[in-house]
Amino acid sequence: MTTRAMLIPRKPPMLGATGKARARRAVHLIALLCPLLARAQAPPPAPASAGVSYSHFKDTPQGKILDGILLGSEAKSLPGGLVSVKDFQFQGLNAGQTNQVQVIARAPECQIDFRSGQESGSDPGPIQIFTPTTNLYVQGVGFFCAETNQVLFISNQVETRVVESVMRSGILPGPKTGAPGGAGQILKIFSDRGDFYYQSNLVHYAGNVRAADPQMEMLSPFLTVQFASNQTVESIVAWEGVTIALTNKGTATGATGSYFATNGTEIMVLDGDAQWHNGQQEARAAKFTYDPDRHFLTGEERVRARWPNDTTNTSAPTTFRELFADHATLQTSTNGDTVDAMTAGGNVILVNQADHSRANADWADYNRTNDLFVLTGDADWRNDEMEVRGDKLSLESSNKIFHAQNNARFKAHLAGQPTNRWLDITSDDLDHHPLDARTNLATFLGHVHAQLLADDQPQDTLTSQRLLVYLDNSNQVETVVARGDVHGETAADAAGVKKTISCGTLTAYRSPATGLWRSVVAEENVEIELTGTGPDAATNRLTAPNVTAYFSSVTNQIEKAVASGNAVFDQEKDGKHIHAAGERAVYDLAPAEQIVLTGHPVVQKEMSVITGADRLVWDVKSGGLIAAGLYHIIATNNLATGGAAPPRPSP
Repeated sequence: MTTRAMLIPRKPPMLGATGKARARRAVHLIALLCPLLARAQAPPPAPASAGVSYSHFKDTPQGKILDGILLGSEAKSLPGGLVSVKDFQFQGLNAGQTNQVQVIARAPECQIDFRSGQESGSDPGPIQIFTPTTNLYVQGVGFFCAETNQVLFISNQVETRVVESVMRSGILPGPKTGAPGGAGQILKIFSDRGDFYYQSNLVHYAGNVRAADPQMEMLSPFLTVQFASNQTVESIVAWEGVTIALTNKGTATGATGSYFATNGTEIMVLDGDAQWHNGQQEARAAKFTYDPDRHFLTGEERVRARWPNDTTNTSAPTTFRELFADHATLQTSTNGDTVDAMTAGGNVILVNQADHSRANADWADYNRTNDLFVLTGDADWRNDEMEVRGDKLSLESSNKIFHAQNNARFKAHLAGQPTNRWLDITSDDLDHHPLDARTNLATFLGHVHAQLLADDQPQDTLTSQRLLVYLDNSNQVETVVARGDVHGETAADAAGVKKTISCGTLTAYRSPATGLWRSVVAEENVEIELTGTGPDAATNRLTAPNVTAYFSSVTNQIEKAVASGNAVFDQEKDGKHIHAAGERAVYDLAPAEQIVLTGHPVVQKEMSVITGADRLVWDVKSGGLIAAGLYHIIATNNLATGGAAPPRPSP
């Protein structure tokens, strides 16, 4: 006889095929058939007899019950006490009911050993095992079956076919959990060899194993099924290179594969450089776990997922996103076409080819419906022109929507400036979203601190409780509005002069095209101070309800400031104090630095007060005054420095 070429080696379980309930019940039914061929026991048929028929009985508490019939066209003796039965057929019966055949085994010839303790059947030829309705069918070439240890070996060309409806047929002890079988759907398992161990509840397939049904096809060198005592599947293990092709859901590969069923929950695992591909979508990990009921694919260790951006625009080149993490779970759609949701943890990195962006976080959650990523744990998103950070960061990057909470930071490159010029803003909370087709709005709340950076060194700074930044489509600043305890400060210029401003509301306008500031409007108790250093340094202070500053289109420096509504100007220089006031003040910095006061202007110097002029022009550097109109000069030496001017005399 032809015995099986080799025993299938046992391997530790790792990841399962996607045969799901169909595969586990089909293989379980095969395990029930393992001992049938060896049930023909002594006394043997007479040698060289024709028309062989033999009944097999099993012992039960109710006595012996007929459970099988052996048939053949001829039996003859062979050396060693063997009997050869031609046209071999064994019929397994249901509790002695000869009209209720459960399973049939057939072979052109079977050599049977009837000796006590050695009962077995074998033959190098083909064998078929099937149910009367052929909803289960097993065939192969070369078999050996032993009654003593309840095993069946099929050596070559093993094929198993099972119809899903067999899951609920009377052959099985009772109904199993899971979805009802699909009538007419067939699961097929092909292999070079098959070993069925009934006592240990194991079934082994070896050599070019292929399991296929309308939903999947699995390829592997080895496949093992372990059953529990209640005849349900505990695990299915495939190893030494596993490939699973899922209809409309891509292909998965790994070194080993395992299937586990616990309390009605089915889990499949791919281990060892596991990979999944579905069209332009792919994922890799050291290990994948798949929950077929919820469509969850969980990767562990060195996870990488890749999927396309918007695929509706077929005229544009396809761009991709990539995710890297220590572990991640992908939830696919029911048909497997898309990744609908994702969670990832541990050193998360996101890369998007569309906007050349990169994000980092400790944890990430993704929802495809609104293309939303929620990053937590020192979250950071950036591209070549912008950076957003926060302890928690929500991103809809395709819609330019960002929301950073706690330790929020926004950094944007200023177009038209040298490459090392950036606007850097921190706050408690940041919200960035489009206002219309051309304008985006970034809103900062709580402890706002904004600064201009040059080579990462702070230049101008601004603090407030609330800050609104309006940006164009390229995220270049157009307008900035600061509210609540506003305080601004510039870096010292070439002459060592530093400017500060305090007010309730500050609005700054900028040209994205040129990158230059155009004007700044300060409101609500405005105070502007210019402080210099060196022997000729002076401190100039302007206070007014409202001040508007205009910038040079060439130097981008303030060239004029207009204060209205009781403007007051004070200067401290060389130990001397000058105090000026008027309903309106125009502060010109070029070509000469001067202040023009109108609207009942008053100027107080060390020894005099000038009142009643229509217009007063004060040269800030020289201290010279030019008055126009009817004015009065009052000499005095008893006015306190910085005190209020005396009442204006009558003309």
